[in-house]
Amino acid sequence: MADRTLIHIPIIHTEMEMGSLAPGLAQAHRERKGEAKYEQHKLTVEQIWDTLHDRILALPLDFTQAHLYQDSLPVCGKEPEIVRDLAGQGSRNHQLLRSLVGRGATLHGTEDAQFLIQEYEIQKQLLQNPSAPPPAADLLAVREHRDRFIARHIDKTLPTAATGLLFIGLLHEVPCHLPNSIAIDYQFHELFFGKPTA
Repeated sequence: MADRTLIHIPIIHTEMEMGSLAPGLAQAHRERKGEAKYEQHKLTVEQIWDTLHDRILALPLDFTQAHLYQDSLPVCGKEPEIVRDLAGQGSRNHQLLRSLVGRGATLHGTEDAQFLIQEYEIQKQLLQNPSAPPPAADLLAVREHRDRFIARHIDKTLPTAATGLLFIGLLHEVPCHLPNSIAIDYQFHELFFGKPTA
């Protein structure tokens, strides 16, 4: 029986959130799709964040009872500073988190820094040497470790009768690892996958 709710919010990271990987990822995108499609992709990402911003702030929630969980935000004791700095650098995602915290929401560190570093190193290796990429199994294994950690941390920190908002990349599968005591709300999936058919 579910006694808590988690709103699952799929996200696409903007370039500035990719840190030192951003130039390589942008170049790879340009080479695969061409300059015009790359620019269209950037515009689409901005439009998605416009929609997410408006719809999330319009949710019929008491944000003082809401708990925020963010893809790539480590459990480290410096979460507010990280969000503040990234918001100041222009991250739409972190600007939205700041708005929600300003409405009383509770921000949580969400990830194990060790797994974030492992995935970063694999991604860096892939960009530096695309002809000899690391085994896909390595990336999948690290991502599963991340998802399991996120799920355990949400279970541990989301109080009874509260609502959590999980901002998470499209390739993650956190709900698979959550207990039945947490009901998953997928209302934002239609932005990426369309409305479900009957």
